[in-house]
Amino acid sequence: MAAAVAVRTRRLESGRVGHVGPRRLIGPAVPPPPRAKRPRLEQLEKEKALELRKKHVAPSLGLHYAAVKPIKVAYGRGQYLYDEWDEPYLDCINNVTHVGHCHPKVVAAGVEQMSKLVHSPGTKMADSYTQQLLSTFPDNMGHVFYVTSGTEANDLALMIAETVTGHSEIIVIDGAYHGHSKPLVGLSSYKMKEKDDSGISPNPHAWIASNPDPFRGKYADPATAGTQYAGEVKEMIDSMEKEGKKSRPQSWWSVCHR
Repeated sequence: MAAAVAVRTRRLESGRVGHVGPRRLIGPAVPPPPRAKRPRLEQLEKEKALELRKKHVAPSLGLHYAAVKPIKVAYGRGQYLYDEWDEPYLDCINNVTHVGHCHPKVVAAGVEQMSKLVHSPGTKMADSYTQQLLSTFPDNMGHVFYVTSGTEANDLALMIAETVTGHSEIIVIDGAYHGHSKPLVGLSSYKMKEKDDSGISPNPHAWIASNPDPFRGKYADPATAGTQYAGEVKEMIDSMEKEGKKSRPQSWWSVCHR
């Protein structure tokens, strides 16, 4: 569960905690439900939940803001998360729900799909959805692979790239996240920097390029930043060629499709 940033003021002189309403900060994509007066939404108290987590959940699964004041999230709506007391928090961390938490149109589409067909790998023919999807691709891209997660998609992309090019080298962006499978964790630079904690070694074929951030990155001039960041990538490619990085991995993909 992604954490959230609490939007609050300092404790007032009267001893009460002041609260800045979310609508005063940003208009909600999906209006939050009325804050009705009701008992705690989740009956298990936060302290008990933390105790059980410490006992039964592996410490490798970190908890956001554990050293400050962790939030016990009960549900989400739009760009807000709500704790067990129905208190709203502006979610500034979640990187999956692009249209907000529990968007009614997304929920309705998911329910409709599950009422027809949940999963049937390798049996569904190219239908109207495939045609609609391909219509958004460049002309030289005419194949579709259906997968069930971002991790699976990136794993498949790596296998295809290695099979087609015969190379194992890959350039990744500093700070990027690719997935939770072993090959992908080894490509995520933030995990590489936490090697002692994660126990997973960095991928020796990964080359880390600077995050092309024109605001906080190493190159900040909008007129030249793009060229400078691209120049770093070109230098990496030149270095690969000089080192003769042309290994040919024998993945299951290449073995099964000879």
